[in-house]
Amino acid sequence: KEDEGITLQEKWQEKATQQVKEFIILDRIAKKENLSVNDEEVDAHLRKIAHESGQPIARVKSNYAEPDKIQQLRETILREKNLDFLLESAKMIPASSPAEQ
Repeated sequence: KEDEGITLQEKWQEKATQQVKEFIILDRIAKKENLSVNDEEVDAHLRKIAHESGQPIARVKSNYAEPDKIQQLRETILREKNLDFLLESAKMIPASSPAEQ
């Protein structure tokens, strides 16, 4: 279905392009700031998942036993650390009134 001349495929392509750009930017920031994820952080995240889901830690760990799932988890944790870093580093700038613009 077209919406204002933009097809669904174009909308998805635009969204995918935006996500790739975000990934590249966050990856560059992580490298520049030496952000990484260690095994203890992965373990803590798995314990958090177990606690929040009410599942035994052994079951949660078995759900993440495949290397690609652990890698996805590491990427998720790194993204969270990256966003936390950006929020901590952000400087608040007061909004200017329309008269000041």
